[in-house]
Amino acid sequence: MNAETQTTALRVKIAQNAETQTQFEYLFKQAVLQPFTEEYFVNHDDRVRFYIGFPGFDVLKATFPFISPFVTQRSKSLSLFQEFIMVLMKLKLNVLLQDLAYRFGISLTTVSRNFSTQLTVMDIRLSPSSDGLNEMSSGTRCLSVFSSHLAKKPLLLTVLSMLLDS
Repeated sequence: MNAETQTTALRVKIAQNAETQTQFEYLFKQAVLQPFTEEYFVNHDDRVRFYIGFPGFDVLKATFPFISPFVTQRSKSLSLFQEFIMVLMKLKLNVLLQDLAYRFGISLTTVSRNFSTQLTVMDIRLSPSSDGLNEMSSGTRCLSVFSSHLAKKPLLLTVLSMLLDS
């Protein structure tokens, strides 16, 4: 082989190696954890049931605006919705606060403060005797909001009504 043929063959090999390398670059990239955004739960009622315990996204979507105006955002890196999800995950799955800190990429202190704040707001907003309920002076309004979503879950509806009556 002459020098020109060897150079051409070497260039072809280099091009093939470069092409192969770009084909497999995705294997070496850092995996990005899916934050629990609203988009993560849309059209995925199975995820909502697993992580949150609500029957579907529509119930989650109806509950969030009922609580969110009364909570101040604690984290600069998370949305208010993600902070809300974090609290519901703790309640449903009993996940350790440290685990939530790792999952959401925030400090343990932020998780703890967020949990405490949102739980207090939920207690006040969802309590049937609360003055903070505006037009919901009793649990009947709250029950009516959820009853359309829980029509196929009579046991859950009964438990909710019992909780609101106590």
